[in-house]
Amino acid sequence: MKLPNLIFRFIALFVFTMPFLLSFEKDKGDSTQQPGVFTGYTFSVTNFNDGWNSIIKEDFVEVSNSGTTVLLHYGITLNDELRQDIINNFWNLLAADRYTVTNLYSYNYSALNFPYYYMEADVIEKATGNIKFLSFWVKTVNGTAYGYEVTSDTKSEFQQKFPTIESIENMYSYNYFAIGKNDLIGTWQEGSGAFTQYYFVSSGDYAGMNIVVSNLKYTFYNSSIYLTDFKSVSSVGYINEKENGSYGVNEWEVITTDQNSKVSNFKSWFEAVKGGRILHLWNKQFSGEHYQLGRIN
Repeated sequence: MKLPNLIFRFIALFVFTMPFLLSFEKDKGDSTQQPGVFTGYTFSVTNFNDGWNSIIKEDFVEVSNSGTTVLLHYGITLNDELRQDIINNFWNLLAADRYTVTNLYSYNYSALNFPYYYMEADVIEKATGNIKFLSFWVKTVNGTAYGYEVTSDTKSEFQQKFPTIESIENMYSYNYFAIGKNDLIGTWQEGSGAFTQYYFVSSGDYAGMNIVVSNLKYTFYNSSIYLTDFKSVSSVGYINEKENGSYGVNEWEVITTDQNSKVSNFKSWFEAVKGGRILHLWNKQFSGEHYQLGRIN
């Protein structure tokens, strides 16, 4: 029976990204092509045209510019204990050992007083003995906390460079590193999932749910050949698409040419994370095509 004026209302959407955690059954059969040997990343320093300089460290990216240093701490999963007092717990976990606090500025946290997890202090750096003005902010995203630790020579210098909390947050864009010719050798993976629930507008009755789970793998062979393998499972079926061809790397871009001579030009960079890097491939022609892949071997 055909229902008149059938209109669906989208009421719930949940999207999550799980780099290199989501997997499908491996394809059967042997491959005669071997990815080659990854020997390490080429670039760990970026010198930006605006005077900021970034260096990858074990626990954070250090970004500095004329008297101001910003430590972009890698994400840490929140648990019940950390949630009890986020600002103090993360201060003690990430930063406290580096400083002697001489003056702690008071902040009252409420829904009307953003930011929630923020502190400022006058400190002495234990390693150098230098007097600094420090700000420390914790940003939480989907159960993960990111610490932003900023030290400046003076409070006025800090306020000039960072007039808003958004200007501190924007420093994450300096977690940005070039790609060397042999850096991609190996297999990289991105996985994602989503579910959507629908209701009839006219009656409010439940009209069903659609689930989509997808997985994309890029394998780069010996700095010249690549293979992609895309799998998707949804309420309407299963999709498996493969692509292969040649590729080239030029520090900030990756260019692929597939088996049908289609050329794709990606703006490309590495984002440093604890123990590794995330590969960003952002199609210059189709801005909605932005892959974030983690190395799996």
